[in-house]
Amino acid sequence: MDPTMKPARKPLDRELENALRRVFGFPNLRAGQEDVIRSVMDGHDTLAVMPTGAGKSLCYQLPALQFEGMTLIVSPLISLMRDQATKLTDAGISNAVLNSALSASELHDAMDALARPALRMLFVTPERLVDPEFLAQIKALDVPEIALVVIDEAHCISQWGHDFRPAYVELIQAINLLGRPPILALTATATPAVMTDIMRELQMRQANVIHTGVYRDNLRFGVEQMTNPEDRRKRALELACIEKGSGIVYCATVAECEALYAALIEAGVEVERYHGKLAVSVRSASQDAFMEDRARVMVATNAFGMGIDKPDIRFVIHAQMPGSLDAYYQEAGRGGRDGEPARCTLLFELKDKQVQQFFLSGRYPSAQTIERVARTVRELANETNSKTLEKPLERLRDALPDVGANKLRVAATLLHDIGMTRRTRHGGMKLIDEDGSKADAKLGDASHAYVARAERDRAVLECMISYAQSAQCRWRILLDYFAHNTDSSSDVHYAPPDDELGGKTCGTCDNCLHPPEVIESPRELIEQARKKEVTKPKRTVPPFERGERVLVRRYGEGIVEMVSGESVAVRFAHDETRTFIARYLKRSPAASS
Repeated sequence: MDPTMKPARKPLDRELENALRRVFGFPNLRAGQEDVIRSVMDGHDTLAVMPTGAGKSLCYQLPALQFEGMTLIVSPLISLMRDQATKLTDAGISNAVLNSALSASELHDAMDALARPALRMLFVTPERLVDPEFLAQIKALDVPEIALVVIDEAHCISQWGHDFRPAYVELIQAINLLGRPPILALTATATPAVMTDIMRELQMRQANVIHTGVYRDNLRFGVEQMTNPEDRRKRALELACIEKGSGIVYCATVAECEALYAALIEAGVEVERYHGKLAVSVRSASQDAFMEDRARVMVATNAFGMGIDKPDIRFVIHAQMPGSLDAYYQEAGRGGRDGEPARCTLLFELKDKQVQQFFLSGRYPSAQTIERVARTVRELANETNSKTLEKPLERLRDALPDVGANKLRVAATLLHDIGMTRRTRHGGMKLIDEDGSKADAKLGDASHAYVARAERDRAVLECMISYAQSAQCRWRILLDYFAHNTDSSSDVHYAPPDDELGGKTCGTCDNCLHPPEVIESPRELIEQARKKEVTKPKRTVPPFERGERVLVRRYGEGIVEMVSGESVAVRFAHDETRTFIARYLKRSPAASS
């Protein structure tokens, strides 16, 4: 036998194959699905990175039918739970859902279902799973053994992920309390840094990492440079009107979402809106209208989209820049799930950077906040004989009203991680290191780690800006980002997927179809003019370069942030950015001195 030939892979178990066809209606598995299913069936911890539309849910639903125990699925999206539970029920598979949208009677029925031996799958939100009362109920009930824990949208657990959700950092504590069954972590997007972080935070044991790639040849990426918010809004409105088929328009802020929604209604477009400030019932009705084609366009913040199984989305417009390429790829990737072409357009205006910087500023607790929380925990716990805080987050919110709830949760989890506290069976927080002698050194290191995370977030934002300003192939930039954006401090290593373009360009993005003319320097411009023997009498202004100091009448000196044709974005003191026509700018004398 040729030693270079791989041995033939054993066929799937006959019961699995029968279930695949009879229950789910698929003749065969897609690329990557079989590898994930084999890993799960063998009892391994598994991290699967599979793009939108690759069939991640089947990777746990098919094995769940073969396990003796129950499969627990942790998902951040109530709407996704509802859709998947409905499909499973229609297929005759016993399941239950637990989330905040249930009525009292529905919640009672769901809890009763937990004791049924026939229950195959239970869907919960991360907030529900880490709730002490829920964990106590699970322990008290005679529930089936948990054979597998599935963490959907696993990037939310990562300090480098684009949608960090504090409840995710407590998941491993809850999983350990449930007997630490094998874990399957699923996500559509993850850089090597995010993958490393997922495995570290979930304490995965010799995990099998299965990465099926990023490139999708039906997505057509493009960026349009905008000079002010008014023109950007007009262009978003125009694109949403002229693009054919269903589409999503993403906004970074609720205010812009509402403004575009109103403008589209006025323009006669069948449109719905979706953001976190709307009531759950309103969001649900909006999603139903979009999914059932009663609305052609959905205007939304990033609260909408994860797990949305609508195959025929033909365009995705970002009316404001997201905070990372992770977020951009995942949101744009909701287009074209049916394999047909979908247009993904980013309307880029530099002021969007300030919006994302504001979001980042509230993401992690500072070193000072962590120290305040630690000191407050000691003070409150020492007031009790048992050194235990009951309902600790509520007590901390009362004691530190100026600290956000998310930051309190992250800080409290950190105190547990460094051994200063431990969680009691009923969800309390027991002080272990009373005088702080053991924890103080670790506390300082952990506080500095959050500073490093904030720095990394800023670097990720700069990658997003570079993508928007680049003249390179859009797909080339995305593939390089997801293959090589690593955490240099990591002790977890694995080979990135092969270059899916073979070192070439996509040939379909705006920069490939219409390569921009890039002028490297004023000297090059002069040389080109000589070669072409340009003799126009009109006065021309040599182009400005990013980082160059310029003078603007009324505003003074600033630094060039971006050049797009005749438009030049200039950043002044206090990070104020304005856009001007190039001929109104002068080079600063200080730049040439």
